[in-house]
Amino acid sequence: MKNQTLMIIWCSLLCSCLSLGEERDWKSSGGTSIKGSLMSADKTGVRIKKADDGRIIRVILGQLSDADQIYVKEWMKDNRFLTVIPSNVSKHKLLKDAVPNTILRAVDDNVWVRVDLRVERPDKERYPSLKLSDIRLVVKGENDTEVFLRPSHSIVYGSDEKGKKYERESDMVYLSDNEFEENAALFFLGNKDMFLADLLIKDDERTFRVPLR
Repeated sequence: MKNQTLMIIWCSLLCSCLSLGEERDWKSSGGTSIKGSLMSADKTGVRIKKADDGRIIRVILGQLSDADQIYVKEWMKDNRFLTVIPSNVSKHKLLKDAVPNTILRAVDDNVWVRVDLRVERPDKERYPSLKLSDIRLVVKGENDTEVFLRPSHSIVYGSDEKGKKYERESDMVYLSDNEFEENAALFFLGNKDMFLADLLIKDDERTFRVPLR
């Protein structure tokens, strides 16, 4: 009970520091508009969470009004740290199906959830790090109550400069001078019927949420 209380307090503190754009009216170059919050952005487009139904939509940057494009560019200057993009979510009964040479079985109605991420460094002058054990999987239970799951295992993988593939257990993603992206996989133990909502992520200087859908 004490640990659960501490987890709720910890998550409440993190949620108060979210680095999402404020809810605003977005207009296209053609004049149509929607209300929503900016979730993420890059040089090609943005992801906006709609205020009316909570859906995440992607909009090409050039399709936004001039004023909105300026807003996005200013937002990117203030959020020029790591970009974390979920690339795949899968469920496994045996952890060895997701992590080689690891034999752990999820009992009863539990499953192992694997979340793959692509971690990018957009700013060549910064070398931020990401501690994978600080990431939480946000799942929703009854009455839309949120539960925050801690990863049990984490690996990083990719290809080196010679194109050779690598995979290793690691708790850190650190993008150095010649590295601009790396892949990571996190493994969480949870109920097979749980609704997977977001990832709660903390890097060197901020805390933010990334939707899985």
